[in-house]
Amino acid sequence: MIGGVERWAVRNVNVVTPSEVVRGGYVVIRGGIIEHVGTTPGRAEEMLPSVDGQGCWLLPGFIDLHNDAIEKEIEPRPKAFIPVEIAFLALEHRLVSHGVTSIYHSLSFASNEFGIRSLDRVEAIVRELRSLGSTGRIRHMVHGRYEITDERACDVLAPLIDEGYVHLLSLMDHTPGQGQFRQLEDYANFMSATYQRDYEEIAKFVQVKQATREVAAVEYMNRLTRKAKDAGISIASHDDDTVRKVQVMNERGVTLSEFPVTMEAARAATECGMGVMVGAPNVVRGGSTSNNLKATDAILAHSAQILCSDYMPSSILHAVFTLHFKHGMRLNEAVNLASLNPARVLGLELTSGSITPGKIADFSLVRLRQRTPIVERAFVNGSQVLHVGGSEHPRSISLTQQGVAHI
Repeated sequence: MIGGVERWAVRNVNVVTPSEVVRGGYVVIRGGIIEHVGTTPGRAEEMLPSVDGQGCWLLPGFIDLHNDAIEKEIEPRPKAFIPVEIAFLALEHRLVSHGVTSIYHSLSFASNEFGIRSLDRVEAIVRELRSLGSTGRIRHMVHGRYEITDERACDVLAPLIDEGYVHLLSLMDHTPGQGQFRQLEDYANFMSATYQRDYEEIAKFVQVKQATREVAAVEYMNRLTRKAKDAGISIASHDDDTVRKVQVMNERGVTLSEFPVTMEAARAATECGMGVMVGAPNVVRGGSTSNNLKATDAILAHSAQILCSDYMPSSILHAVFTLHFKHGMRLNEAVNLASLNPARVLGLELTSGSITPGKIADFSLVRLRQRTPIVERAFVNGSQVLHVGGSEHPRSISLTQQGVAHI
């Protein structure tokens, strides 16, 4: 509902649906649900209060399954911690300003890591996010990232799953020698640059991870995956690097492979029926920061179906149009990577993920400046949550000379 109006419309837009772009489109919303998508309104619809899209693209709200920027907002530099509420509000604005209407905050559960990625803070942050998210402009969920070598982390994460604080679980293994860090040197350089730790401290940390991985990692994983299945939440694997690892994870009930580091792993996950998620920054930059799989290669080979923003909140929007303009991908197919396909892997495709009658009215109005996309308005549940470039209050309604209200 906008400004007290139960039924209203968006007109003069290019509507990006799952199968096509409807030019000069017209969308009717009733009670926060999409009622009609077409080009020509009926006589009754012509008099509805409406938003004039002025030729903008109307995109479904993006569903971002992996964004760990909340960690950087809380700890923008090593050992400098910002109150969670301030970090939350700053990040939410960045997300909605780039078309994200559902965010899965990715928080690491690993007691022996450094900085914000420690059990000293993560449980309190998860609980505070629940409170803050209840009054947020967009939907806020938690993606619990479990480091499989960590028993203490398992003990903290398990009750949070039971209590409904976690909405997506991923199984991570950052032990050097496999996965993202196939060379110890790459891992040491990353940890040193990110957390400002010396190499001797990092070497001791690696020894602990390697020893634990050999002893009890399977037991911990089994415990958490059982809880996730009982809670009805999806499970993801992280940094798959071999066909065998994909197969093992699939046998555990994993339905999402995030950031596979080789094309072989991405292809195997796709063939297993798993969703494959790659980072939008990888698309925007043209490659991986770790010299692993190029996301665009996997997408164009039909071996990756989902985009996430990873460490860069603005990246999904720019990746979608990069795929369209630079790589010739149809715009609706590029948009599906960030909306319908994430909804499918979560089992939410019947209610969200596209501009389709009967679905939740989450969408954004995007204008191109040259070929750079800019979100001018965003809507969640049919309510306007962002308006850039206008003087009126986001929820206000004014009357035109023709007597038709415009929002």
